[in-house]
Amino acid sequence: MIGLLLTLTTPMFVLCAIAIFVVLFATVLRAMKEMSLFTPGTSIVVAFCVSVLCMVGLQHFLLSGEGGQEVSHHASKSDGRTTIEIILLPYAALAIVIILYLLLVGIARIFAGSKQREYIAKKKTPVIKSEQVQNTDEEKRIRK
Repeated sequence: MIGLLLTLTTPMFVLCAIAIFVVLFATVLRAMKEMSLFTPGTSIVVAFCVSVLCMVGLQHFLLSGEGGQEVSHHASKSDGRTTIEIILLPYAALAIVIILYLLLVGIARIFAGSKQREYIAKKKTPVIKSEQVQNTDEEKRIRK
């Protein structure tokens, strides 16, 4: 029985990692598309690179076994591991924040009351009709 569980943990770990990568990629890509700094092709490449760095940072800090102790242990040495850990730390934090935020938003939507759902539905309806009428009145005055 234990052998079966150990056999199944590796594929499950890989599937969970792929799911987390897809969620991170979709979230970062959407954020990149909102920015006018990147072209559509560039935003896909940047989102992919950020997602890969997030996954490497998560793997390094959460699955290494030593966690944050590794940073202080190697701080006295002048090798490149400390630099890599300092670079990966913000990406690991970004991944954790994105995952926790999406989890909390999902939980909030599940447990939201009917009044909140009605309020959200009312907020999504456009209130542009009165502005369109004013614009058409102004346009009529300008045309005359």
